[in-house]
Amino acid sequence: MDLFDTLRAKLKSFISRHEVGAVRVLRALLCLFGLLSVRTCFYEGSVLDNPFLVMVVTLIGGFVPLSAVTLIIVFSAVVHLASISTQVVLVVIGLLMMTYLLLLYYQADNRYYTVFSAVFYQMRIPFCVPMAAGMFGNINEVVSIISGSVLGFYLRLVVENKAILKDPNAEISAFSLLFDQMLRSQLFYCYVAANVAMFLIVYLVKRKNIQHSAALGVSFGSLASFAIMLTGNLFFSSGENLLKFVVEILVTFLIGIITSYFFVEMDYNRPESLQFEDDDYYYYVTAIPKVRLTKEEWKVKRITGNDLELDRKDEDIE
Repeated sequence: MDLFDTLRAKLKSFISRHEVGAVRVLRALLCLFGLLSVRTCFYEGSVLDNPFLVMVVTLIGGFVPLSAVTLIIVFSAVVHLASISTQVVLVVIGLLMMTYLLLLYYQADNRYYTVFSAVFYQMRIPFCVPMAAGMFGNINEVVSIISGSVLGFYLRLVVENKAILKDPNAEISAFSLLFDQMLRSQLFYCYVAANVAMFLIVYLVKRKNIQHSAALGVSFGSLASFAIMLTGNLFFSSGENLLKFVVEILVTFLIGIITSYFFVEMDYNRPESLQFEDDDYYYYVTAIPKVRLTKEEWKVKRITGNDLELDRKDEDIE
């Protein structure tokens, strides 16, 4: 075994022993990342900008489910958006309510993908969440990805027109951003298609019985998303910088490879399907980790002399 395999085995053992703590740290980091992205994009002065309060909320985020973390981020975003425009808040709440109803109808399990799609888009790494949903979610999560794309694109328009929206006499309103600049933008539909392509490719390839399927899915999904965005940028003359798309895809690809290594290939809780052959047979083996097998529970009954005497008396009576 070479040095790389040795380090990998030790790292697997460490993560397996500290799985609960690692999950809590990850949730806290996602909560902090969401709060900082909201502040960076929509900061206009708020009571939520106290650093001590942010740290306390981040610690709380590490001990609550991801659905609760998304509620924290949504509340922070609404408070910040209210300082820009009341109309923007109404539009965002309306989009969230429509999204919630759609997710209920299509039975999407991980509804937090919608909020995190919008958060990561504001931080210029928009395809990370569709990639993660393809690795760990089911096919119904495509609704979450589409909804998150719509919400993220609209919030990006709000950021770009923040100064105009604060002017009550301006011709541009929160509703015109939605109906005129978003729904009539060809680049918007290219962005939604790129997110869906990333999700579907990673989802389908990862479920193939091939080695390193998750990493291959990330590679093909990144290429497809880049091709769609590049085509939209060239054909519809959006004026976006080509270097920006390249950096976004490279960052997404690196995050995807790291995620597949730590959370897919090092997952000891999932069954493994193996296939090999010899001169006479093909062998198909399903390996079930021991941690998934329930141990047999033994009940030991201690028999004393009094119990034997009672049993004999019962036999005599019969």
